[in-house]
Amino acid sequence: MKKERIEELRNSFQSKADRAYSSYQATGITRYDTEHRRNEDIAEALGIALNAADTASAATGYKVELVDLASRAERALHNGEDTTTILKDLVAYAATCCGYRRVW
Repeated sequence: MKKERIEELRNSFQSKADRAYSSYQATGITRYDTEHRRNEDIAEALGIALNAADTASAATGYKVELVDLASRAERALHNGEDTTTILKDLVAYAATCCGYRRVW
C-alpha cells in the first residue's frame, strides 16, 4: 500500500475518532467513547506503520553507505594503500548516523 493511502486512512480514522469523542462529550453515551478509542487506536497504528516505512528506508540508505565504506577499506587494505582517509570518512559517517556533530 502506498504511503499516501496509509496517510489518508490514518486521517480518516482520526477524524472518526474526533467526531466520536465530541459525541461522547455531548451525550455521555459509552458507545461513542468505545468508538473513539477504537478509531484512535487504528489511527495510531497507521501512524506507526508510516514511521516504520520511513525508518526502513533510512536503514537501507545506511546499509548502502556502510557497504561502500567497507568496500573502499577492503580495497585499500588489499592494495596496501593508506587507509587514513577511509577511516576518517567512516568515523564521520558513524558520527552523523548517531547524531554526533563534530568538525575535525
